Parts: sequence; C-alpha cells; structure tokens
Amino acid sequence: MMIEALRNAMSKLNKDEREIIERLYFNDETLRAVAKTQNISHPALIKRRDKILEKLKKFIEEI
Repeated sequence: MMIEALRNAMSKLNKDEREIIERLYFNDETLRAVAKTQNISHPALIKRRDKILEKLKKFIEEI
C-alpha cells in the first residue's frame, strides 16, 4: 500500500524533481554528484531535495 502511495506521489512531481529523487534514493548517487550534473551547488541541492521531500510527504498524506 505504501509503495503504491509513493508511486502516486512521485508521478505528481515534475521531471526535474523526479530525476533528483530517483538519482539520490533509487540510484544511490551522492548529493555532490547529482549537484554537479544539475549545475547547482551542493547546498542548493540539499534545499531543493528537502522541498521535494516535503512535497512528497504532502502528497502521501492526502491519500
């Protein structure tokens, strides 16, 4: 049930947000590696990741 909720929530993210989460949590890439390929700083990626995770949490709580 939670896997389905996560899939549903992930589908509501935009392409860039989904790519960041997939690379960090499913592909096990480091924050620095993802930040480099996204052409943003490490701290900026951390802020972005945190905002995306909050979005996912909201989407899951709505279910």
